[in-house]
Amino acid sequence: MEQTLDRIPCAAKGCPRWASGFSRYCPSHRYRDHYTRDPHGRILRKRQDLGPYRELVKQYLPGWMQHPAMQRAVGYLGRLLVDGSTYSGSSQTHRAIAKELRRLRMDGATGETMLAKLLAVAGYAHFNQRTWDDGPCHTVNLAHHMLRAVPRPGAAKMPGPAVYALGQEVREVLGVLLGQFWQAVERDVTKQARARDAINAELSVRPLGDG
Repeated sequence: MEQTLDRIPCAAKGCPRWASGFSRYCPSHRYRDHYTRDPHGRILRKRQDLGPYRELVKQYLPGWMQHPAMQRAVGYLGRLLVDGSTYSGSSQTHRAIAKELRRLRMDGATGETMLAKLLAVAGYAHFNQRTWDDGPCHTVNLAHHMLRAVPRPGAAKMPGPAVYALGQEVREVLGVLLGQFWQAVERDVTKQARARDAINAELSVRPLGDG
């Protein structure tokens, strides 16, 4: 591909397309960079990426729901739905966040459903640390999926800066809780695996009914 006077290659690594307009990127990477703050960033897929972690959240969250930290987290998210974001930057960004939070409340979202979405995204990050960058794209994914706690066609089309700002706010408040949840899940899963392996090892040496 030869560079011309009025066209330059897309700046995203490995992309063979031309940059578009005044952007350094082709249209596809320009959108990704605008929305996720990373030209190679992506939004995690509901089933393929988050499915296993959504199931673990369903399994473990009810048992820990009465913990005071969980109750405070649910309360905080519930207040977001009622009072709106505490974001204090651009008024345009604040209005975009407030609009989507109102939409969530009207559609029946709760603090608990929002927390479950956030936990699933945090779970993917926890168990895929080698391939998932815990940076701005992750922050965007937290808000993106939280805003889909109660999905509706055509809803939650916030501009990238607003999604990132909301993700920052939520991550600052709930980051420690999200991390500790998955550390506790991992310990429990490891404990179960060890018990299973010990039982199976005994059975391989002496099967049931053998002597």
